[in-house]
Amino acid sequence: MRDLEIRGAGNLLGTQQSGHIAAIGFDLYCQLLQQSIAQMQGKRTAPRPDAALRTDFIINSETQFAAKSRKDYLGAFLPREYISDAALRISAYKDLAAVRTLKEADNLLRAWEDRFGPAPETVRHLLDSHKIKILASHANISMVEISGQRLMLTRNGDFILLSNKFPRLASAAPADKLRETLDMLKNI
Repeated sequence: MRDLEIRGAGNLLGTQQSGHIAAIGFDLYCQLLQQSIAQMQGKRTAPRPDAALRTDFIINSETQFAAKSRKDYLGAFLPREYISDAALRISAYKDLAAVRTLKEADNLLRAWEDRFGPAPETVRHLLDSHKIKILASHANISMVEISGQRLMLTRNGDFILLSNKFPRLASAAPADKLRETLDMLKNI
């Protein structure tokens, strides 16, 4: 931090911090700064996965998931039984938000398993959901929506259609729909 102050970045965490940091948050500011530095150095960086994912079967809340049928819904979260400390769980979500490639997602899973033990299905579903966002972002897809058997992909405000129809998922089971969507996006 002192080095940044010497170089003219100002007091990043104090009351005199830059208005830009206050507006967007310190973590996002650091990510954007890191991305800009890499670009200036001529390094290629993967874009932040900012595609949206909407499904009728994924639940991201542990409390809501407990009240639903496990047959019809998938949990996609870090359960308390897996990471009991709230601060560690928040840090793990933060680490996930920084993941930009499939390789980084796989490395994150290995790191979590090394630290917390074998990952439950909810953790794997959370990572698969993030992988869908990564693949969609790389294909310039802004929205991935799964409703029933329909896979609706939006690029530049328009739906991506195959033979004038939405792509259909063959699987009816929620976990299979998630994997099938991942496979389809890998081939786009």
